[in-house]
Amino acid sequence: MNKIKVTHLDTQGKDLDGSFIANLADYRASNKNNGFDWDKAITCFYNGRSYTTVNNPYGNIRLEFINTN
Repeated sequence: MNKIKVTHLDTQGKDLDGSFIANLADYRASNKNNGFDWDKAITCFYNGRSYTTVNNPYGNIRLEFINTN
C-alpha cells in the first residue's frame, strides 16, 4: 500500500499543525478535482521528491511519498 504524508502550509509556506498520513490511492480519488497535478506529483514521488501545490490563496499542500519497504 502506497502512503503519503499530507502537510498543509500557510501562505508563507510554513507547516501548519495537523499533517497526516493517507493512502495515496484513496487521497488521490477524493482529491481528483482540487487542483492537484497528479501526473507531476507521481513523477516527483518516482524521482524521490515531494510535491507541493502552488498559488493557492489559502496556502498550499505538500505531499511526500512514504517508502514502506
